[in-house]
Amino acid sequence: MKAGRKRNEEPGLGAPFTSVVARRSAALVVLLLLQSMSSFILVRYDDIVRNTMIPLFLTMLVGAGGNAGNQATVRSIGGLLSGEYRFTKKQCLRVLRRELCIGLVCATLLAVVGFVRVHVLLGAEEAHPMRLSLAIALSLFLIVTISNVVGCLLPFALKLVKMDPEHAGPAIQVIMDILGVLITCVIAQWLLG
Repeated sequence: MKAGRKRNEEPGLGAPFTSVVARRSAALVVLLLLQSMSSFILVRYDDIVRNTMIPLFLTMLVGAGGNAGNQATVRSIGGLLSGEYRFTKKQCLRVLRRELCIGLVCATLLAVVGFVRVHVLLGAEEAHPMRLSLAIALSLFLIVTISNVVGCLLPFALKLVKMDPEHAGPAIQVIMDILGVLITCVIAQWLLG
């Protein structure tokens, strides 16, 4: 094992191909199975899914969450690996405060853009264009804000349980897909149901 690399981290180019595939495949299978939770949520909110235009925006919503979460995750991973971030409660709280502020600003911007996009482009085709636009904008705001918070904390949490923080990248995508679908369905049920 090379200096600086821990036992639970993926080995470099000199590692046996099969061990790399086994390590990655195990994580991907777990994430795939977790991803299936989105379908249970959609079944639970079947009426909203079938009778509104919400499904047209789900990929935009969960994609924005995954993208925002990935940005925060990559920043935290980079900070931990470079030594800029120390693995302390104080440092974790500093990162959280900063990413929460960044998340709120980005979420506000994306919510405004999402509102305008829905209202201008598809509002005329919807029975309640203002409520649909608000549902999408509010969902987008919550998804992006939560994504930034979860994304910045996930590498710290993985390190805490002795897992490689680099697994936070794919994990944030799946977590935010599930949470994004749930948030959107709950908001849509509340505003459109």
